[in-house]
Amino acid sequence: MVKELANCKSLELGKPIYLQKELGALLGMGILTSNGDLWAHQRKVIAPEFFMDKVKVKFSLNNRILRC
Repeated sequence: MVKELANCKSLELGKPIYLQKELGALLGMGILTSNGDLWAHQRKVIAPEFFMDKVKVKFSLNNRILRC
């Protein structure tokens, strides 16, 4: 089993089906429930939002808002 998992690409593993069936109406077809190519595309789209420069700016803005 470990050998099989080591040979798999991460996109082939996917998320459990219950996420789509039970939580699909709540979460939609977003990055939390999607698999494969759709997941890869969505991850590529949101990745720039997690660059350290943007994260630092967001945290500094939140700190300023909380101080007021």
